[in-house]
Amino acid sequence: MNVLATARRQAARGARMVRTALHAGSGLARRKGGQRSRQAAPIDGGPLLRLSGVVKRYAIGPVETEVLRGVDLDVGAGGLLSIMGESGSGKSTLLNIMGLLDRPTAGSIQVAGRNVSAMSDDELSDTRNQSIGFVFQAFRLLPRLTALENVALPLTYQGIDGVEARERAQGMLRKVAMGNRSDHRPDQLSGGQQQRVAIARALVASPALVLADEPTGALDPNTGREIMQLFRELNESDGIAVVIITHDRAVARQCAENVDLVDGRITAAGGVAPASASPETAEGAGE
Repeated sequence: MNVLATARRQAARGARMVRTALHAGSGLARRKGGQRSRQAAPIDGGPLLRLSGVVKRYAIGPVETEVLRGVDLDVGAGGLLSIMGESGSGKSTLLNIMGLLDRPTAGSIQVAGRNVSAMSDDELSDTRNQSIGFVFQAFRLLPRLTALENVALPLTYQGIDGVEARERAQGMLRKVAMGNRSDHRPDQLSGGQQQRVAIARALVASPALVLADEPTGALDPNTGREIMQLFRELNESDGIAVVIITHDRAVARQCAENVDLVDGRITAAGGVAPASASPETAEGAGE
């Protein structure tokens, strides 16, 4: 009970902080030194994100488990990639490492040609905040904040002025067809609407890369197709690289590139037709 009460108090404090920053245009939301965030950009046509020989082991007492076993993976700028994997294949671990939320046990990671493996935690946090957006299956919207306030949150943490943060958040909500729901809290939105708000939040700071973890897993099939279409449209119009972690081959078929994660190793995609394939070809590929 004490843990729950503490969590509620922390959520309330976070909501008050964001509202104060956005509406007063002061404190945390004041632009620091007038600087905008710097987006990662590939060097000399290289990949935006490169994993080389990435290994991840976890030790629980005397037992050591190897979750990732020498993963090599390139994500090109403006690419649309699916990573397929069954439960326990290491998808979540791989996502955390790609998103600079966790460090590999061995191997290296490059973002826009820069080796981030030896960065400090603060440097990793800066790189992550400037270059990577996240979309989760469970949405992870703050329940006390409106859609507008949730979307503006990354800008607030970057020190963007409250007025500008609200304008950019409203513009991104319009882009994902949620402009008329900006004053609604998450509990006033459907699952598909909450995911649209989560996508807007991931994109509002103009990241070079968006990582989506089972983004349609909590949605009905029709809404899931709409969300995937939205990802494709945003990828094509804005040139943002999108990586979708999924266990659903119907989702993977809508991506231009596909790989499988099997027992901690990346392999060529099996039974997944590319996004350019005809519906008949794509349907048959999953059989």
